[in-house]
Amino acid sequence: MKKKGQITLLIIVAIAIIAVIGITFFLTNQSSSNNLESAFSKLGISNQASVVESSILNCLKTAAEDANIVIGIQGGYYNEPQEYEYIGLTFLPYYYNKGNFLQPSIQGIQNELSDFIDNNLDNCIEDLSFNDFNLEFKNSQSKSLIEKNEILFNTDLSLTITKDKTAEQFDLSDYPITIQSSLYNAIEISTFITESHKEDPDLICVSCVAQMAEERDLFVEFLDFDNTDPTTLVVITETDITTDPYIFQFLNRYSS
Repeated sequence: MKKKGQITLLIIVAIAIIAVIGITFFLTNQSSSNNLESAFSKLGISNQASVVESSILNCLKTAAEDANIVIGIQGGYYNEPQEYEYIGLTFLPYYYNKGNFLQPSIQGIQNELSDFIDNNLDNCIEDLSFNDFNLEFKNSQSKSLIEKNEILFNTDLSLTITKDKTAEQFDLSDYPITIQSSLYNAIEISTFITESHKEDPDLICVSCVAQMAEERDLFVEFLDFDNTDPTTLVVITETDITTDPYIFQFLNRYSS
């Protein structure tokens, strides 16, 4: 196990990342592009369609990347889970708590990713500013799919363009976004660690975990989180240190 100072540093890093998460993005879909161009043509500003589409797509791309980061730092959650420890701007979920198994399903994590997109996309779109017209964002519905080495997002959204008291509503649908991610691999390792407690409530095959991590270009640390009530912070990170490493973390609490 590692010492308290290392946990403090990890928590500071996690809070810093959460604090600077922002929103923008990029993407293409022919039918939605035609829908957008038609709406702009009716308002006499068809030359602005590509600019708006590019801006909205940049928002989607960045929202997807931010969702990946936040859901990793918060152990698969965007919304507060059943049992967790609050640490400032973020929280750490319990996957195992004295015999209770609390790890979210992969479907549950996909829903959390979608919730992040739908609850944060408006922050970016509402900040878009255009001289000749106003753009109003109404709502979005996103679906997420976690696959090996990537996450697929698909978002439908409804917007209204207003120019000189004339309004046109249009829908952008079936906009697929794919981002690279280690989330799938991190979930596999966290599942192995958590499920192993069904055989032994207090022990983990550390060498097995290390082998799984190495095969997936990941590194796993087990850190002492609370010495008075034996709790371990499990931190899964990428081994590639040339870029900002992906972080996935959760807590396990054991009987004294």
